Amino acid sequence: MFTKLAKLLSPTLRKKEGFTLIELLIVVAIIAILAAIAIPQFSAYRKRGYNASANSDSRNLRTTQEAMFADFQEYGVTTTGVDTTGGHNGTGALISSPTLAILCGQNSATTCQSSINLSPNVSTRANTYADTTANKNVRFALGTKHLMGDVIYGVGSLETSPYRTGGVENVALGTSGTDVPTGFTATSSIYGSPWVALQ
Repeated sequence: MFTKLAKLLSPTLRKKEGFTLIELLIVVAIIAILAAIAIPQFSAYRKRGYNASANSDSRNLRTTQEAMFADFQEYGVTTTGVDTTGGHNGTGALISSPTLAILCGQNSATTCQSSINLSPNVSTRANTYADTTANKNVRFALGTKHLMGDVIYGVGSLETSPYRTGGVENVALGTSGTDVPTGFTATSSIYGSPWVALQ
């Protein structure tokens, strides 16, 4: 019995086992192939998440615009502060989180809507078209974009579905031609080419 135990404990008599170099290289190659597949997919998932947060914010802002219209029969432009003097129309201010997005109208009787929190790294702008005889903003178009996303989402008062257009990753809304449409009239659709309606 002691001789068997001595043979087991003896380094010269014990059989040496381990991985060969070829086996280790195969394992490293498999891990490298899996990483090459997974890393771009992870990046695409992150970008999709960034775009989803901008899309969600555009829908929330549209709801706020419609609630404002239901209360005051007027849409608002984005401003950086609550201002009850009126006169807010045309191109709105570019708002980026963590600043609150505040919507104020043309008419001084319209109460500003100020409880709109944007998702982190999302920027927005709301533009309006004012009816000068009624002294109210009767149309709006707004856009949102996440800084790390590659899509700009837009909604408007005449459009039934949200729209999207290509943006540039790491470029904020309002720079390099990535912005919300302006120059619209009381009846024309503003989301033409290159904007595409979402289903």
